[in-house]
Amino acid sequence: MEMLEMQGNILGTTGAAFGTEASLYPVYRIFLIGLVMIAIISTFCHMCRLRMGWPQRLWWGVNYLIVRWLWRATSVGAPLPLESGRGAVVTCNHSCRFEPMLIETATNRVVHWMTAMEYFKGVAGFFLGLAQTIPTSRGGVDTRATKIAMRHLQNGDALGIFPEGRINIDKEQLLLPGKLGAAMMALIARVPVIPCYIRGLPYEEKIFALFVRPARIEMVFGKPIDFSEFYGQETNREVLGIVTKRIMKEIAALAGHPEFEPQVSGRAPRANSRLMRQRTHTETAPNTIDTQTASDAKCP
Repeated sequence: MEMLEMQGNILGTTGAAFGTEASLYPVYRIFLIGLVMIAIISTFCHMCRLRMGWPQRLWWGVNYLIVRWLWRATSVGAPLPLESGRGAVVTCNHSCRFEPMLIETATNRVVHWMTAMEYFKGVAGFFLGLAQTIPTSRGGVDTRATKIAMRHLQNGDALGIFPEGRINIDKEQLLLPGKLGAAMMALIARVPVIPCYIRGLPYEEKIFALFVRPARIEMVFGKPIDFSEFYGQETNREVLGIVTKRIMKEIAALAGHPEFEPQVSGRAPRANSRLMRQRTHTETAPNTIDTQTASDAKCP
């Protein structure tokens, strides 16, 4: 009898415990649903304040949910200093494929990133098109992509460029040698350069791996750099090297390494003379656009 009573007490205690867990289960569901609703409402409120079309707003909303809620990305210090109505070249370190997604959530404007053409395939290509990125060929000088980028800058839009030119997978090296393209674009378009450094986003070989991996990311934005003292010297490789080193050094300073001495690689792009003629034409006749140039300047 005593044994039976003991078993009954045990079963009763276990049943009570299961009953308590079962009663808490709806609370967990309500809490999770509440978090999801807060995230969606917060994202929609941000979307309504954006200065872009609704297809881009929808893409921005999906992007915002991933960046702010899954990766928990935050801006450290001042926000991205994009002046309204004026073009700018946004430069950033390149340790992963997804830095453009992060920077897009720090502004209410579209930042047109120059992206390697091989990424414009399938689903990835569809979303890159929504983000109004510029497909760029890795081999040689891509004149068409450069014209599109210049047109965005001349229209007061923001252009995103990775001065390193490729993803830096060497964890021992802060920054790869800088290429001259960002300096050339900024000098020809006569716009400031905004440095940025992103930390905490791990490198993954598989392109979709990061979409299911939580992270803690920080974005640090520097003040716009004015290179007006070098305007008119866009074809001088030494000047392009000086400007490129200054950009890379500012990015390194945002990373907490002001002592970093950047290196420069590559040669000055050969498209300089053609772009100079295009800029001169725009300055002398801003309302007149060459038909072929306008056709080339359409974003795909």
